[in-house]
Amino acid sequence: MSELAMPNGRVALLVSSDRPDGVAQEAAVLADYLEVHDELSSEHIASALLRARPVRRHRALIAAGDRDHTLGALRALATSTPHPDVVVAAAAAIDRRVGFVFPGQGSQRAGMGAELYEASSVFRACVDDVDREFQATVGISPLRYLIDKDAGEEVTLVQPAIFLLTLGLHAMWRDAGVVPAATIGHSQGEIAAVVVSGLLSLRDAIRVVTTRAREIRKLEVAGIIDHTMGVIGQTRDQVEGLLARCSGWAELAVVNSGHIHAISGDTEAVVAILSRAEQAGAFARRIKVDYPGHTNFVSGYREAFYGATAGLDAVEFLTGSIPCFGATLGNRITPSEPLSDYWFWNLRNIVRFDLAIIAAARDGVDTFIEMSDHPTMLLSIQENVYAADVPAPQRTVTVGTVKRGADPLAEFSANLARVVVDDAAYIWPHSSAGLPLSDFPHTRFETSSYWAPDMARK
Repeated sequence: MSELAMPNGRVALLVSSDRPDGVAQEAAVLADYLEVHDELSSEHIASALLRARPVRRHRALIAAGDRDHTLGALRALATSTPHPDVVVAAAAAIDRRVGFVFPGQGSQRAGMGAELYEASSVFRACVDDVDREFQATVGISPLRYLIDKDAGEEVTLVQPAIFLLTLGLHAMWRDAGVVPAATIGHSQGEIAAVVVSGLLSLRDAIRVVTTRAREIRKLEVAGIIDHTMGVIGQTRDQVEGLLARCSGWAELAVVNSGHIHAISGDTEAVVAILSRAEQAGAFARRIKVDYPGHTNFVSGYREAFYGATAGLDAVEFLTGSIPCFGATLGNRITPSEPLSDYWFWNLRNIVRFDLAIIAAARDGVDTFIEMSDHPTMLLSIQENVYAADVPAPQRTVTVGTVKRGADPLAEFSANLARVVVDDAAYIWPHSSAGLPLSDFPHTRFETSSYWAPDMARK
């Protein structure tokens, strides 16, 4: 947030108290004050609160609009009435460790970043910069797929565009003051994750994502295109039972969580398995991937994908500034992992997103933010956090960034509010503008008597 403005232009009005019931009391007093002082706006109240008071443990954040809207939101908070622009922390704020989650291919679509590109100057500046780096380094511009809904679905643009999108979303969160303590990468998403964690330079990551996409494209051009992938909402045993009863070729490709898996193989076999799963009452859906990723099929092309590291400036992963948990091995990526083999493993290995999230949760990450244009990993993340057996898993926060069909900045602002209202480590902006307000209400304190009644007077 810049000064008091949220990304959607609303005013960040923070109401806080040292007591759980104190937030409602503070809201009631502030509403009364604003109602009397019709010369004041939501900006005046929000600025006065951050200038004159410390941010206390119990909090609610109002995305305040005009004066009437702010009054309505304060009255709703005062009476514990749900309001679409009021986010109330479930408990006292704690110091949070934020993990940025970078998903892979599957839910993308042409033009997926068009609205954000138009609405967010931060997103636009970041993707423009990275796109220029693509042009200078490998001679392509993935920006076209990101903003043009009529762009083709060629993998040589799709995968670089996903990389471009996730880095742009990451820039938006950082600009809003949310800094990751770790990153988590899912399949192709690991390439962006290692950049944010500092394990690989942007230029080298561009070379990796581009070479990876080009090698996949070579397989398609050679005629190997009758493959696909699908996601199934069942346990691993149930999915492997379906695979065992299929005479065609398909393999387990992704373990997202205990009840969410993906398979990969011949299109006919995958579609048949998805149909059987759906008939059994399970969620089953084909995803937009036309090659058999994360199967033994890729092993036959080791030399081609091994070349993804050709021409890199680095000879090994860098030390990095924050941990990066990769689904390739289901654990933290360190410089001891061979850079020359890693990106081949990344496409061949079963994706162990479950293990990556569990490792991050056990390392203290308790806020997971998905870097995508539409959240698809949140249920898996939540299930994995409970499987990690960490203290108070119910305090874990899992949010997306934006959502398909919703106003992008309104959705981002709502998710931002959910993250920061519960984070005691978040640094709130302090507005220096404005003068102290006349008779501005004091903090509501709990009144307690510590003297025994005077029993001598009767």
